[in-house]
Amino acid sequence: MLKKFFLSLVFLFASVMLSFIPSLFADETITITTYYPSPYGSYQDLYVANKLGIGTTSPTYKLTVQTAVGSWGIVQTDGTRMVGLFVDANAGYLGTRSNDNLEFFTNNGAAQMTLLTNGNVGIGTTAPTAQFERACPAGFTNVKAGNNQLGCMQTALQGSGTWWTAANTCFTTYGARLAIYSEWYVALNNYSAIARPTGWEWLGNGDYYSTEGCSMVGSGGSITNPDTWPCSQTANYRCWLPR
Repeated sequence: MLKKFFLSLVFLFASVMLSFIPSLFADETITITTYYPSPYGSYQDLYVANKLGIGTTSPTYKLTVQTAVGSWGIVQTDGTRMVGLFVDANAGYLGTRSNDNLEFFTNNGAAQMTLLTNGNVGIGTTAPTAQFERACPAGFTNVKAGNNQLGCMQTALQGSGTWWTAANTCFTTYGARLAIYSEWYVALNNYSAIARPTGWEWLGNGDYYSTEGCSMVGSGGSITNPDTWPCSQTANYRCWLPR
């Protein structure tokens, strides 16, 4: 009888305690800790078999974070720099919450695209000084003024060839083209590092075939004498890579 009475008391006590659990934890923050290796340790890994919801009791995906419209969701920080994402009624956003640049990369490598805090975007460069700037290949000069990049001009002349040879070589080697006269003139007039023509040089505007000639410029260092020659003639050339 004493044993049955004791078991009844245990069952009654457990029932009372279980009735309090919903009210105790309904609006509480629960911290999961482990007693191994120390009573004050925390889990190094947490395994969730199905879905985990933060801010929602009905997660749709493996990890679902639900917030109010316009509120930040996931934010990673080292204590100073912060990067995260949020959504509002218009769009989804990914960016830095702190005053830091945002960089993009693939294959666990170096940054391939950079967005500065002033809005400048760089591809192949982490320090763009133009609103949109691509890194120029080796052997090219970056042609830009103020907050605008015009393109990349090949610094040295590439020898001589027909207009078709010059145009095709620029495309197949660099994905580039011959510069039009305004691009060519601005580049040579503002950048002394770009070699001056030693003779005539092909331009990209004037694909007129040999009946009228193709555009060219130069002759003896001049940068102000555009003309036309039959496209089958040979002249110096260099390539232009638009931004």
